[in-house]
Amino acid sequence: MSLGLALAGVKLAKTGYNYYSARKNRTPKFQNTAEGKLLKKRSQTGMYDPSMRRQIISRTGRRAGEAAYENKQDIKGYLTSRGMENSIAGQSLLNRPKRDWQQTIAETSENVNFANEESKINAETQYAQGMTQADATRRQERVGSQQALVGGIAETAGGYLQGRATEQQATQKQQALDIPPDVFSWGENKLFEWAAMYPDTERAQKIVDMWFTRN
Repeated sequence: MSLGLALAGVKLAKTGYNYYSARKNRTPKFQNTAEGKLLKKRSQTGMYDPSMRRQIISRTGRRAGEAAYENKQDIKGYLTSRGMENSIAGQSLLNRPKRDWQQTIAETSENVNFANEESKINAETQYAQGMTQADATRRQERVGSQQALVGGIAETAGGYLQGRATEQQATQKQQALDIPPDVFSWGENKLFEWAAMYPDTERAQKIVDMWFTRN
């Protein structure tokens, strides 16, 4: 194996290694990233899972209930001081804290559900954008690595062929320089012995033809 061929093999191996390294380190598919998985899940369940929604509504209801109890006690004291605790107006006032509590729970539940549905839509939009951007980046990286591979192979092949041509030219030049200056004074046997050393050399054949012409 010639040195040029060995060097070409090393360079080609390096080109292949760089190509597969680039493929290995390529931007991952968006659906396989942590962000992609989170957005995919959120687009299906929203920002609140059922357990979280129950906790939010329960916590809000408990606080509203405590406030309603305090309000009812204040109203009851007021009505008692006025002797109105058994009146129709008084009973209506006593029921107001309970109605406010129920309304607070209903509004909280509605708001949580609305926010949850809105988060689903936003997550779905962000997921689609992430997919599009990641796919575009992966395509650019793929084209770049393929171009680098093809360019590396072409450069290696061109360098090898150029090296071979240079080696052949150097060999032919050396062969030409190896022709003794006194070849035309040789005898026929010595000439054929020398020519046998270069059976495929056009230069040697011409020297032989010239020898016979002169002799």
